[in-house]
Amino acid sequence: MRKLRSVGLAFCAMILLPGIGAAQDSGRELELTVPGPELCSGEPLQMDQIMAVAGTPLSEASPEVAAASPNPDAATPTPFIAPTGTPASDETTAEVTRLVMQLYACQNANDQARAFALFSDGYLTRLLQSSTPRPEGFLNPGAASGTPVPDPVEVAVHFVVELRPDVYGVDVIGRYPATDTEFTDYLIVVRSGGELRVDDIIDLT
Repeated sequence: MRKLRSVGLAFCAMILLPGIGAAQDSGRELELTVPGPELCSGEPLQMDQIMAVAGTPLSEASPEVAAASPNPDAATPTPFIAPTGTPASDETTAEVTRLVMQLYACQNANDQARAFALFSDGYLTRLLQSSTPRPEGFLNPGAASGTPVPDPVEVAVHFVVELRPDVYGVDVIGRYPATDTEFTDYLIVVRSGGELRVDDIIDLT
């Protein structure tokens, strides 16, 4: 979840990239809010649980992510194209939004263990076994774990679409108020065992 260069770029990207613009527009005005650390209230993963997940066979990303992921290192860089989906129901959108706000609350709380508990086992495995793990995105390296970050993000869910049964695509717009810079993340959320979990996060900056 890196920062964008300017406030306008995130919304320009939403308009210009196929599948992210009007085709999947939420049709409502976004209001960014700061998810307070108090929202990061779930049970944290314990070290033995984390290590157990880390030792499982590496799982592949969802086909939606594999097909849509950008390739900035290619000779001709490819942009991110959001997977095609249908608007999620109001009930599902509200449920997914609660999960997303909890996730960014854990970033603001600098609470990696509780953030990990919001990930699917497959995503956590990919994070832990990656050569450049992305859990750092949920921590401020200069602060002790559990100490709220000095530059909390404010976010809003732009849209939630159902990609296939129990798999959802979520577009998130965020801003770092201290530096007035924006970011855009695309999340894959899955329902497993009746619980929603984050199965991937694509940084669009």
